[in-house]
Amino acid sequence: MSAPFCTVIANTGNDMNDLSNIVIPALLLRKPLEKGLTIAQNVLKHGTGALNIDGCRFGYGDPCWVGNTDYESAIGGKTMRSKRSPFESINDKDKRLIERPKPHIQGRWPANLYQCSEDAFLDTINNKTRIKTMNQDIWHDMPTAKIMHGNCMDLLKELPDCSVDAIVTDPPYGMSSDGIARTWADLEEGHKIKGFMGKKWDAAVPCHNFFAECFRVLKHGGHMIAFSSTRTVCALGMAAQKGGFRIRDMIHWCYFSGFPKSHDISKAIDREAGAVREVVGKHPNPAKEIYKGGDLDKDVPITKPATEDAKRWEGFGTALKPAVEPALLLRKPLEKGLTIAQNVLKHGTGALNIDGCRFGYGDPCWVGSQDRPKDEPVRPRCGSTGYGEVFSKSDSMGVIRYDVNNNGRWPANLYQCAKASRSEREEGLEHLEAQKGIAKQVHGEDSKGLNSPRAGAGRTATEVRNIHPTVKPIKLMRWCCRLIGGQKGSVILDPFCGSGTTGAAAILEGFDFVGMEITDEYLPIINGRLQWAREEYKRENAQLSLFGDM
Repeated sequence: MSAPFCTVIANTGNDMNDLSNIVIPALLLRKPLEKGLTIAQNVLKHGTGALNIDGCRFGYGDPCWVGNTDYESAIGGKTMRSKRSPFESINDKDKRLIERPKPHIQGRWPANLYQCSEDAFLDTINNKTRIKTMNQDIWHDMPTAKIMHGNCMDLLKELPDCSVDAIVTDPPYGMSSDGIARTWADLEEGHKIKGFMGKKWDAAVPCHNFFAECFRVLKHGGHMIAFSSTRTVCALGMAAQKGGFRIRDMIHWCYFSGFPKSHDISKAIDREAGAVREVVGKHPNPAKEIYKGGDLDKDVPITKPATEDAKRWEGFGTALKPAVEPALLLRKPLEKGLTIAQNVLKHGTGALNIDGCRFGYGDPCWVGSQDRPKDEPVRPRCGSTGYGEVFSKSDSMGVIRYDVNNNGRWPANLYQCAKASRSEREEGLEHLEAQKGIAKQVHGEDSKGLNSPRAGAGRTATEVRNIHPTVKPIKLMRWCCRLIGGQKGSVILDPFCGSGTTGAAAILEGFDFVGMEITDEYLPIINGRLQWAREEYKRENAQLSLFGDM
């Protein structure tokens, strides 16, 4: 059953044979409003009844309008018009020069005459190819993306001072095999050690020289979000401060799906004692290992301690289950002498988009209660409300009432979302050839991760197109870009583009993007994912239908 008011476009055809068939009429029909409701009430109740005028204006220069398409022709000028009633006689002395209203910047009021090719018009009606029927000027504010190939330390020097609004990046984590956190300043030692999954570029975190370049290209008050690991974030933070940044906070990405990389102490004791442990069962969920593209299920035996020492230390290990990854929230100081308000107005940077990043009620990004707080809840005066809301008033009983925001909770420094799925990683990469033996490609020929079920990204996929080992979820990166990016059209930089997740997120949020990547094999992946993001941006923001978003 349709809503009490709806609109339908029906192609009636035109069978006149005597004249050139250049016009196809279409009926614009409407079901009556619900009985007793005004047009405003009907729109608010059912969401129907209104035509999307501003979303369907005829842009100046767009051939959909058959009249004069110049913007200049619509500006200014005076017209002869009578101020008398249309039913009264008019003579010359009654005529007045009346100012024309200023034209709407988005274009002319949509008319009941639309010019375009027949096929394009019918495609628009059927909602098949909505973009191609319109002049490309409709996307004049389409976010741009520029990918720079090379070492980011060299490429950063090509950017002008204070030319970037925000930086969102996922740099090397410095997960060296010996567990020591190093920066690029430790070049001689750091480059001899392989990092996570055997990647040499991941053996050390960026040093202060990198952050000094990021500091230079950022506008005054600009923010930077840099992800890291729990083991090496301390080194990254020290390098960032030495490079000039101020640490404003630390964001924790919660994903809960990490695999504990721990050694069983009891087994290690028995192994060193040369004792043979008795097998008492099989693991109910055996690990699946990957051998050069082929799957092989292996039974994992359950054993019991053989020695007394092993019995005493049964249940002890060496590591916790990884469930969070930290990200530094950094900020370049405000321009000297400016207040935060003055800096925001001058440079467009310095502020966090609180309302745009609230945790909606029911959104699992918040790990706490999903229920919306009651209106005007009461909490003790001491301590926080737990919702991060604005205190509104207090009374003599020592309690404070606060206002509940309908858009959600105040954004916290803890954000939960799942790791990127395989389908998400490969959006836009259908044109690339799928690669087999992905574990070998992701983890490296001589990496122990090749035969380890704990390696993570790409381990269980035998054929993939996105071979990057550490792909962040787009939902997380969109939130980060939205949080610090400022106004739409601002420039977000990622010096470690990887597979292009930050770029895709920036485009989807309406920001221009500059990415840097040194690895050749990642460039086709970046290009494919960014092109997908541009098309997705069009789909999300398209308002070409006369009846609003579809």
